[in-house]
Amino acid sequence: MRARLSARGLALVAVLWIVAALAVMVTSLSHAVRQEVRAVSTARQALAAQALGQGSIHLVLQDLAARVDRPARAFWIDAYYAGVPITVHVLPLNGLIDLNNAPQGLLALLFQHGGGVEPGRAQSLAAAAVAWRSARDTRGRAVGFEATEDLLRVPGVDYPLYARLATLVSADLRGSGRVNVHAAPPEVLAVLAGGDRGRAEALAAARDAGQPTLDLTALRGEYVETLAATSRYRLLARVPLASGTSLQVMRTVDFAAARHGVPWRTLHGHHQFESIQ
Repeated sequence: MRARLSARGLALVAVLWIVAALAVMVTSLSHAVRQEVRAVSTARQALAAQALGQGSIHLVLQDLAARVDRPARAFWIDAYYAGVPITVHVLPLNGLIDLNNAPQGLLALLFQHGGGVEPGRAQSLAAAAVAWRSARDTRGRAVGFEATEDLLRVPGVDYPLYARLATLVSADLRGSGRVNVHAAPPEVLAVLAGGDRGRAEALAAARDAGQPTLDLTALRGEYVETLAATSRYRLLARVPLASGTSLQVMRTVDFAAARHGVPWRTLHGHHQFESIQ
């Protein structure tokens, strides 16, 4: 009798263990399925948002192509694509610091006030950047910066420093090396102001309010130009997502290098997620 009870007890324990194991498996499978559903949903949202961003940018490009005089100032414009209102930021590239033509002194200010490094190291990094872009390839041509990511190839530039500088610079401009202050973001103006963010933000606010005369005395004048024309622009569309984030869709174009019947040439573009604060 006791043997039977013992066997039944062991069988019951075994059944309970099997049930517990199955419950763990079902829970894990359910969690995995939910994760997969969320991933698929996020990917679908991102794909739809990317299409909306690209479509709105294309509409703005058509508007710019039709203008006789293209803007020398940065501005925001509302576009409607597929019935969705999307705001697009248009930035003339000469509002950024030109990695290929900026004087060494301006690059030193960039590393110091844009990158947050001490003055001595900033001077060394600026010299290294100039040396890197001036190096000759097998055909005797200057290597130059083909993309902002090439900053990571400059000795002494690590990723955290690059991340702080990436939105302040351009490798696509091929311009004068000076900065168009009417297109420059406040962070670039702060570099030109020797790190004085208060005066840079005040200048940006006065400029964006349409004030006809700007006080540029806080800026390093040798690195400044005003309302200079350019054919190259960076367009940024920010598309909000249901998840509480947004998708930034960016495209850099050149209106002076039309191809295949399109009145502009796309130099490059990308998209990335951004948290909404």
